[in-house]
Amino acid sequence: MNGAVDQRLESILEALLAIARQDFKARAPVGDDLDVVDAIATGINLLAEELDGEVASRREMEQAYEALKRTQAQLVHAGKLAAIGEISSGVAHEINNPAGWVLLSLAVAEREVKSARAAVNALDFTPDELKQLLTKVDSALADAREGLERISTVAGDLRTFARMDGEQLEPLDLNEVVRVSCRIAGPAYRSRARLHLDLEQLPPVTGNRGRLGQVVMNLVVNAAQAVPDNDAERQQIEVSTRLMGERAVLVVEDSGPGIAAALRERVFEPFFTTKPSHVGTGLGLSLVREIVRAHAGEINVAQSRFGGARIEVVLPLCEDDAEPVTGRGPESGPTQENRLRILIVDDELMLLKALRNYLSISVDVVLADGGQEALALLEHDANFDLVLCDVHMPTVDGVAVYEGVSERRPELIDRFVFLTGGALTPRARDFLARSRPKIVHKPVQAEALSSLLKLAERRARRRAMAR
Repeated sequence: MNGAVDQRLESILEALLAIARQDFKARAPVGDDLDVVDAIATGINLLAEELDGEVASRREMEQAYEALKRTQAQLVHAGKLAAIGEISSGVAHEINNPAGWVLLSLAVAEREVKSARAAVNALDFTPDELKQLLTKVDSALADAREGLERISTVAGDLRTFARMDGEQLEPLDLNEVVRVSCRIAGPAYRSRARLHLDLEQLPPVTGNRGRLGQVVMNLVVNAAQAVPDNDAERQQIEVSTRLMGERAVLVVEDSGPGIAAALRERVFEPFFTTKPSHVGTGLGLSLVREIVRAHAGEINVAQSRFGGARIEVVLPLCEDDAEPVTGRGPESGPTQENRLRILIVDDELMLLKALRNYLSISVDVVLADGGQEALALLEHDANFDLVLCDVHMPTVDGVAVYEGVSERRPELIDRFVFLTGGALTPRARDFLARSRPKIVHKPVQAEALSSLLKLAERRARRRAMAR
């Protein structure tokens, strides 16, 4: 009998050891005697079953949590698509209008120049007639320039939203994000309300430009959808910023019907909306709150002084707003005392030609048709005060050129500037986020080129003095 009891106790001990190893499937044998040993075995088995159920529930919760995170990522993506849908037609309108007048203005200039050429050939014009003709050409070219600047502004504004997938935080001007976002959201509100900006000067905040741009645009579009669409002159949307201690405050107010106090917390729930199904998805404010919380901020809903809704976003200021200072590698002087020498790398021959025509008046320009030609040239000639290089090129892209320069000509890294039109590959995006080189966005503006030349001249003078 004692041997049987000992064997049962050994089985119970094995079951307890298995439970200690978190093997909750183990069970102690229960005999027919229903004595104290069987009672102990029964208690251990009940404990194992309960623990097994707890573990299963925990696994289910972990799986549910993972599924929830995947769903949240899908909702964020859906929110981006909804935002793109809101602005796409308006952006096409904003680009097509200036593109149209650029083409017409250039046609006028071409026509007048053709007339001038014919008149010169025939020597059939007076000085006054020539002045009038040149005035028409100047006017047409000025109009074309204005149109291209408008297109450039729209493209630059869109660049803010093209970077929404990145999570990189940086010091940024919240007011500039507001201005850009309101310009992009223009088609959503112009026919419904008057928008007023009241932006107080602010220190930088730390944030992701694309994410905060999405916050502003969603709030403005939400306000535009809330006001009646038949009285644009009387309806109002105001976007304001102000400083509150160590935080920046962004407020968007409208003159719509407002949000009832009982619903002010629910408006942040995914898919909850007070709008008709064809107007709102219920994702906008939910995504806005997630983005604001990711920036260590707060968001609140109240009644606007215009009678509608008031959305207040509070964001912490940047702890260190000092500008980053870069300095890598030794420097050498320019080839001539009074003229800089510049290398321009691009696979677009027309752009190379335009940059050379603009810059060659004051600097010496060397052109490289693509990254492969640039690397071959730099093998035997590194006497450049500035290198302008396109990012996206076939075969050998700008990243490869930069890496080649870093390895073989490190003294040029501080003089290396990327040109980009925004259509970046994942490889290029990762590299730019990691290396943070100097970037000039296309279309390249004359002012940007002037700034680069001034910086290059200052550095060239410092190198000359150090020699």
